[in-house]
Amino acid sequence: MLAGAEGAVEDILRNLARDLTAWDGAMQNTLRAMDRAGDGWVVIGVSECDLRGCEAFAYSIATGGRFEYHLTQAVLFRNERTAESQLDEVEESAEEGERGVITESVTLDGEFVIVVSLVDEVRIERGTLSW
Repeated sequence: MLAGAEGAVEDILRNLARDLTAWDGAMQNTLRAMDRAGDGWVVIGVSECDLRGCEAFAYSIATGGRFEYHLTQAVLFRNERTAESQLDEVEESAEEGERGVITESVTLDGEFVIVVSLVDEVRIERGTLSW
């Protein structure tokens, strides 16, 4: 997992990508998911997605006001058909969410499922990002 300002995370990933051994399908999928998550603080994972057919995911947290945060989750599946078949699963898990998280939308965009939520609190403690 990587966390930090989007530009810093992108720089780290670009440096990793220069190493030919790191430039594999997982790295490409991570970069694609991060790009779809958008601007803000980003958390990226390539191996801890529990959904069938999930290749990569990324989160972006951006402020929408003084006490308002928007969480965008981009989940990349191996193909559009798999993404469509997992749409309900992603929507259910988003709606179950944690206290203080309100799902605003869940959309299918090709091989991505994009979840946008409103979060009432974001905490960063000892390098751990939570909401």
